[in-house]
Amino acid sequence: FYDRNKESLKEPLALEEEFRISIGGHKVTGRIDRIDKLDDESVEVIDYKTGKPRSQDHADQSMQLSIYAIAVRERFQKEPKHLSFYYLTNNEKVTSARTEKELESAKDSILEVAEEILGRNFQPNKGFHCDRCEFKPICPVWNTRGIN
Repeated sequence: FYDRNKESLKEPLALEEEFRISIGGHKVTGRIDRIDKLDDESVEVIDYKTGKPRSQDHADQSMQLSIYAIAVRERFQKEPKHLSFYYLTNNEKVTSARTEKELESAKDSILEVAEEILGRNFQPNKGFHCDRCEFKPICPVWNTRGIN
């Protein structure tokens, strides 16, 4: 990683930066791996990935990157010009961007999901996260599908 990137590394604005933002009164929290300053006062948000590299389309549709863009605007008052997944397995970066309309759409989606959860109309899906979930003892998916 270092040998491939040492000439292009930028000064980071933040590393492992935790954030807590409010969207429609709902708290959204997370941690951004890296935020780099760019020459034009904007920033690049980088999320390092150790798993299988994904496509450009995945980055373009990623809710994770949209949330990071919203958080950077609120927390740092900086424009997230580049939103990147850096795949360590093949040392490749996939970079995306978001328009104002796309960020507003992401906020709308977050609000919809939050309201579904509050209305108990949210059905969890089985996924890789299940093994580490603290809610297994009360989870209807875990308990009714014979997952253990």
